[in-house]
Amino acid sequence: RDALMSEPDPTDHHPFRHLERCRNIVVCSVAGKCHAGGLNLVLFSDITIAGKSATFRVPELLRGIPDPHMSARLPYFVGLAKAKYMMLTAAEISADEADAWGIVAKTVEDDELEAETERVLDIVRQTGPRARMLAKDDINRRLPAYDVRLLQREIMSPEMTEGMMAFLEKRAPKWPPV
Repeated sequence: RDALMSEPDPTDHHPFRHLERCRNIVVCSVAGKCHAGGLNLVLFSDITIAGKSATFRVPELLRGIPDPHMSARLPYFVGLAKAKYMMLTAAEISADEADAWGIVAKTVEDDELEAETERVLDIVRQTGPRARMLAKDDINRRLPAYDVRLLQREIMSPEMTEGMMAFLEKRAPKWPPV
């Protein structure tokens, strides 16, 4: 915890922000469960294609974890009402719902996922490298900021500790009073 507290940006070790900042186009291909950090990877990537059997979920609050990345990006993609629904209920949504809500760019049959991802990558490669880099940068500059200290403030809090212990012990949490 002390090492995390001394970093100027305690989320710097997370890959999410680097996906938005890198010059390359980041394409995600989702098969199966896309929960928690996996969903963050999707939200911070440029293009996401999902197989029809993929599911998406935000389970962090079940563990007492306030995720600043999720709370900053999910409302931008799906709107405030759907973001609150996903975050506050930890409900799992289908690939078709994720597509309709704007989390993914496209859904395909599971057996077509790899071929479709390659097709999209081939199309991206046909675009001008500098132009796509500049377009990505211009789009991402408009994204909302996130509170990099939120997680840092809550690391090892009684609620987060109980949430993680309950998860590891496969039991319901006994939340401390707020």
